[in-house]
Amino acid sequence: MEPLRWIVHIDMDAFFVAVEQRENPSLKGKCVIVGGAKGKRGVVCSASYEARKFGIKAGMAISEASRKCPQGIFIPASGSFYSKASHLIMDIFHEYSPLVEQVSVDEAFLDLSGTERLFGPPVETARTIQQRIQDELQLSCSVGIASTKLLAKIASDLRKPHGFVLIPHGKEWEFLTPLPIKVLWGVGEKTEETITQLGIHTVGQLASLSRETLASLFGKSGDHLYALAQGQDHRQVTPYTPPKSFGHETTFEKDQSDPEVLSSTLLLLCEKVAWRMRKQPAKGKTITLKIRYPDFSTYTFSHSLSEYIDQSGPLFEAVQTLWDKHYQKGRPIRLLGVSVANLAQESEQLTLFPQANEKETRLVKAVDDLNDKFQGKAVSRASLKLSPKKKPGTLYKD
Repeated sequence: MEPLRWIVHIDMDAFFVAVEQRENPSLKGKCVIVGGAKGKRGVVCSASYEARKFGIKAGMAISEASRKCPQGIFIPASGSFYSKASHLIMDIFHEYSPLVEQVSVDEAFLDLSGTERLFGPPVETARTIQQRIQDELQLSCSVGIASTKLLAKIASDLRKPHGFVLIPHGKEWEFLTPLPIKVLWGVGEKTEETITQLGIHTVGQLASLSRETLASLFGKSGDHLYALAQGQDHRQVTPYTPPKSFGHETTFEKDQSDPEVLSSTLLLLCEKVAWRMRKQPAKGKTITLKIRYPDFSTYTFSHSLSEYIDQSGPLFEAVQTLWDKHYQKGRPIRLLGVSVANLAQESEQLTLFPQANEKETRLVKAVDDLNDKFQGKAVSRASLKLSPKKKPGTLYKD
């Protein structure tokens, strides 16, 4: 008989906002929106629960959030600030299990199966972790505990903020069937709309459909949807999953058409992406350029190289080729992005990658070492130095 699994999903409550409120208690109880200053370009990264009552949500343009919640307090995001808090949270998780799968900066799965002899019943351990985060870091989190990752994730989202939801073993089906179909992974707005047009609104109703019916509606993803509706999820908690891509993007404060600013921004994006790849370390060969115009029309253009790369020079050359081919010359731009996919990790490099120019490799390593030592402020390309009135937008990474 397979031993019972105790999977915990812990999701921080309005994480970025909570960190800001911890540092500035006067913000508590107010409509706080993190992502950019009011009147500036940007997107919402996090919103307090007070602001969410006005329809504010992550990914929304700051301009739209300003209209929906004019009394909101808008704060620019500080990545390193939140990253430090995230590391402290993950350190607590690792004290209780070697199986911690960090999903993002503010959420993770833990497998507490077999930890009873060390820490007692897994349910009590999960409560202890939640309380420690509150007491030691003055931050709130919501906890879901169940036999699968799917159910633990759903449970943690049911009673936010500071919720704690246990799905007892043997009660999974009873818990899942009355819930709306949107709680299932992979059910976005379009999928939900298609399903509800059939008169299907709950997971239990969805589970009554045959695998063939779902396959006819959703193709290959129909099998996945069928398994989720049945509550089937055999995925393990995996401590580390190599990234599938590296990317950065920037939103300009004002629509930008200056060739110098656009070129410098693309180079800066390439520098950032290449640096992160070398830190992994990994190399990639599929390059993607993302362009968003002022009317929010967004285009992505990709090209696969013949060799794997991890340096900004060849990356910028590939991006520049895509740019010259696809950019609507002279048209203002709202956002630019660069990403690299089709990766190979360090263990694959001996057979996959030709020998790079030794002198160039030593130079790049020396620059990386200096920037690591001085937090990225030591060395940069001269071509990135724009006049004071010209500057790229705020960078975001995936």
